[in-house]
Amino acid sequence: MKRFLILIVLVLAGCADEEQVALENLRSLGVRVENGFDGKSVLFNHSPKASKIGDDDLLPLLKLSRVESVSLAHTSITNEGLSHLGGLTNLKSLTLSYTAITDAGLVHIKGLAQLRYLTLPKRITDAGITDLQKSLPNCKIE
Repeated sequence: MKRFLILIVLVLAGCADEEQVALENLRSLGVRVENGFDGKSVLFNHSPKASKIGDDDLLPLLKLSRVESVSLAHTSITNEGLSHLGGLTNLKSLTLSYTAITDAGLVHIKGLAQLRYLTLPKRITDAGITDLQKSLPNCKIE
């Protein structure tokens, strides 16, 4: 059975109460919390239910400002859902492959100055990538 992932890496340094609530909200979606790769992260994996994750399911991320990596591949998020990522100022890696995101949604991630790796769905045009690269010159966009 093919597994789909939502991957969120959060640097741990004592979560605030609102972060704990956000973590519980993500767990309620079926997200499994594990130790991260370096012992200072939390890794959330979402299994085959990923295709049911939609825009409103990303709302808990607004409370997790220390998130560094988000993979939303194979989810049902749309351009509107990307607006929930705008506050993730520490985000370094974002995967949006196999989503319904279009060029119009890219405006929501132009302000993610720390972003270094971005994987986009195939429907994004060359013009959309070129425009986004101007806002994120240090980001590798695939």
